[in-house]
Amino acid sequence: MAVANNAGCLAVLLVVVAATFMAQPQAEAPSPSPAAAAGAGGGPAASPAALEFLRRRCNPGPDIMKEKYVGYCYDSLLPRAGSFNGSRLRVVGAAVEVLVANFRSLLAELRRLKSTSGGGAAYKLGECIDLASAMCGEKVPPDPYLARVRSLAASGDDGAVQTLIDIDLWLEEDVFTRYERCETDVEKIPNVKTLLPTMALMNSSIETCFGLVEGYEQ
Repeated sequence: MAVANNAGCLAVLLVVVAATFMAQPQAEAPSPSPAAAAGAGGGPAASPAALEFLRRRCNPGPDIMKEKYVGYCYDSLLPRAGSFNGSRLRVVGAAVEVLVANFRSLLAELRRLKSTSGGGAAYKLGECIDLASAMCGEKVPPDPYLARVRSLAASGDDGAVQTLIDIDLWLEEDVFTRYERCETDVEKIPNVKTLLPTMALMNSSIETCFGLVEGYEQ
């Protein structure tokens, strides 16, 4: 009888301990910081100093980069913030790579639109497709300025100011001017924002590149 009573007491004690443990709040896994989340996107996690460096690069002043583009600049480059290592040129290179990625997305949308049976082939898309193809490296020979940007960004040589002046002219004459003509052509397409959603990013992406190059010495 005593054994049975002891066993019963032990069972009650175990139930009470278990209930007490379950009632205690369990520690939650910490949420990743924005810098860690950025690092998860492919680059190393960014330190607070790296994030501050990016903020300064993306905000060289309203006379260089309009305020409406500052947020896009920071957000689009945040996943790579940990890889800049204080190099202004690497920031420029990353912005150009984002621009290329946007052109690649736009090119896919343009080709899909052109191939539709609902009259897509009748739209004037040649300028847009030619520009996007060149920016994606499909043209032969490939764009020499794009190759130069990538080479300089890989080196991180912030002293290559003369080359940046050439890149600024390339952005102005070969990218922005042609994109304006492309934009004029596609504005005539009904439901263009639905058919070509990447168009909504292009001006911000181009202006980010301009601002980073023109504000290089800031």
